[in-house]
Amino acid sequence: MDVKVKKAIGSGVHRFEGKGDIKEIMVNADFFMPEKEKIDVCFKGENSSGIIQLSLEESRNLVKELKRVNRIRRKIKVLKLKK
Repeated sequence: MDVKVKKAIGSGVHRFEGKGDIKEIMVNADFFMPEKEKIDVCFKGENSSGIIQLSLEESRNLVKELKRVNRIRRKIKVLKLKK
């Protein structure tokens, strides 16, 4: 997994990049307030580590977009022409 972040610091923008493997996915559920449910994707690399936190709506949008891309990819045919 590649992580690329831009952050405005002072008068400029700093870019941070890192690589890592997804180590754990946690679902933080609140039974009394289900709309505050969060999904944490924890990653660790050689020089970087972190947590990407998604709300329930963000995770639904991500899954919906991935399904759309998968459908498009299934419709593509590769033709090999003989010379």
